[in-house]
Amino acid sequence: MLLRDIGWTASVPLAVTPAMVFLCTENFFPHQLYYWALYL
Repeated sequence: MLLRDIGWTASVPLAVTPAMVFLCTENFFPHQLYYWALYL
């Protein structure tokens, strides 16, 4: 039980981090493309 809890606790950040990175890039890149479009 303890090992399973430790494994679950360790797997949560591994699952959350890519999601946060994905959300950050999804919010970041449209702005970048928008500025590039204005610049061009």
